[in-house]
Amino acid sequence: MKKQYSFFQVLLFVLLTASVTLVLTFYYTESRIISRLSSVSEAQQLFLKLNEVKRCVDANFVGDYDTDALVDGAVEGYIEALGDKWSYYLTAEEYEATASNLSGGFTGIGVRVSYEVEADAMKIAEVYKESPAATAGLLAEDEIIAVDGSTVKSVGYDGARSLLQGETGTPVQITVRRGEETLEFTLTRAYVREENVISSLRDGKIASIRIKEYADGVDTEFEKQLAEMIEDGATSFVFDMRNNGGGKLSVLLNILDRLLPEGVIFISEDRAGSREEFNSDSEHLSAPMTVLINKNTYSAAEYFAAVLQEAGKATVVGEKTTGKGYGQATVELSDGSALVISTIRYFTPQNRSLAATGCVPNETVVLEDNAILSSSRVDLERDTQLRRACELLLGTSSGLYSE
Repeated sequence: MKKQYSFFQVLLFVLLTASVTLVLTFYYTESRIISRLSSVSEAQQLFLKLNEVKRCVDANFVGDYDTDALVDGAVEGYIEALGDKWSYYLTAEEYEATASNLSGGFTGIGVRVSYEVEADAMKIAEVYKESPAATAGLLAEDEIIAVDGSTVKSVGYDGARSLLQGETGTPVQITVRRGEETLEFTLTRAYVREENVISSLRDGKIASIRIKEYADGVDTEFEKQLAEMIEDGATSFVFDMRNNGGGKLSVLLNILDRLLPEGVIFISEDRAGSREEFNSDSEHLSAPMTVLINKNTYSAAEYFAAVLQEAGKATVVGEKTTGKGYGQATVELSDGSALVISTIRYFTPQNRSLAATGCVPNETVVLEDNAILSSSRVDLERDTQLRRACELLLGTSSGLYSE
């Protein structure tokens, strides 16, 4: 027998169902709104605080100010607060001035500067001939502590290095520490063309190939000079990475591909944890090798040494390198300025990061006078690192290419 329900019982059931549905809908909608507002509120908090600061300045500050400079300063501080020494901000003018960087030549003062972890200065490793720096009397081993009023300590190595560059004919003021003296220089930027690959043959069979920077075209020039050294009778090789400030990943990978057998040569990992592997082909240089490094061997250059060492392809001689394990990308903003931010972690084929350790040489040899590296003339008596690298190769020989 069917159970009968009264009109009021049915009405009560409908009302209860509607109430539950309303409550559930409310909580679902609220949770969706809260999840969206969690990210929005962070942005609102940032903008509200900046707006509060602006209102305070507008109401009370007695001096004049440049609004664009305030915005640049706020963004620069935001990136600096990330705590990543390899990320920095470029104003529109600075970004435009550095657009030609790593092109085999650049507009600047004509120095190669070296990087030291936590340093408050950039040490000049080399002064290019007939450059603005040479004309002004700058010397290797001078330390640049500020560029146009921005200290190296505040903007970091990469930021200060970018400030040295600019449009041809524009002035730049640098503050230099030379021993106990502090000197001020005002230089006029000029286009500087540099030789990034230099090679020579020693004892008729040891080729010394120095790479100063992994700039555009360096991989092609390296291959050209490598072939010339082989044709001239080279059977072993010294690859000199001292004072090399790094450069483009694609150039590094092309050079490693010529030296290493088939296999993984580079591993990158993005923010999401996704990994990508880069591989070399089977053709490679099969000959005894040594690599020279020092504390100013940076980024791609120290990775080059570490990977050849890890693969058992080369003996590394010199001093422990700086240690870097992040790769950067340049993101242009709507006003023409740019963020240079770390976007990947990178690892050797054996899954090692160099960020904490750097590359540790197989044989530690300290160069007494680093200034000799700025000379175009090699002096094996004074260059004890190069001399030791050559000694390790003497008496060895091998076939050159394997597949």
